[in-house]
Amino acid sequence: MKSEELQGLRGMAVIAVVLFHLKVRHVARGFLGVDMRLLPCFALLLLIVTLVVPFFFILDEVDTAVEEIYHSMPFLINFKFASEERSYWTKDKMFSSVVMHLWSLAVEMQFYLIVPLIYWAINRLEKVEHRVAGHSAILGASLLSHYLEPSDNHQFYFLHNRLWEFVAGFIVQEIAAEMHRSRKLTSFSIACSILMLWMLTGDESPSVGNTAIIMRVMAVLCTSLIILCSGVAGNRLLSMKWLVYTGDVSYVLYLIHWPVIVFVHSCVLTLNLNNVAICLIISMLLSMIVHHTFEKPLLTRNF
Repeated sequence: MKSEELQGLRGMAVIAVVLFHLKVRHVARGFLGVDMRLLPCFALLLLIVTLVVPFFFILDEVDTAVEEIYHSMPFLINFKFASEERSYWTKDKMFSSVVMHLWSLAVEMQFYLIVPLIYWAINRLEKVEHRVAGHSAILGASLLSHYLEPSDNHQFYFLHNRLWEFVAGFIVQEIAAEMHRSRKLTSFSIACSILMLWMLTGDESPSVGNTAIIMRVMAVLCTSLIILCSGVAGNRLLSMKWLVYTGDVSYVLYLIHWPVIVFVHSCVLTLNLNNVAICLIISMLLSMIVHHTFEKPLLTRNF
């Protein structure tokens, strides 16, 4: 069953990411989290982008874009960006890549390759507290690696430095199965929602260093607590209809918004308020169309 709070959280996350990519003031921390739904829409995006790129880029840029799309297909684009020391935070380089945002999906898919091993190893432990301790050990090792990594790009792009964010979900699953939910948890959920809103706003974007690590830890912690408290009566902030709907289309919106921004930027060279509005409208309309005509039928179809 779909959790409205979780869909609302997805909606909040993808809105923050889109506004962050549009360089909207006061939303400089939208890089802190977003969700997934995998292959069909991903393949559709790469196909459309490949066909559209020649109409917006010059020849040399087309060659670079095709090479990046090629590396995106097997979900290895994060390695390419890391090897080229391609910073996610350099504005001029950001707009030169139509698939810059796909690094996160690459990390996600790489995680799915090792998750059966983690799940099998930890589930051999019978007691919940032992399984939580096992997951916590993996989380701690990954977080330590993230902290000690000397390269900012490697810290950002590589799975072993991001593994702790995924493993937190396992811990939430174990705790949620044993936890008795009550109305008393409502205040925790609301407080975490408000804290997430604060974290996703601000004029400065702590991309690297200790501040960035702290912000990422806080984002994962707040998300975990919101999920633990989901379903508690009285939590309305993340259950608003428009936010839940945005969560429903969040994966498609995440895939589509960045190519739209890059293509619009290639035409106008600046993102003023009018161009930001154009990007938002185009991205949302395309996302709604793809969600209802392509993604949703696939998700509800019995294969």
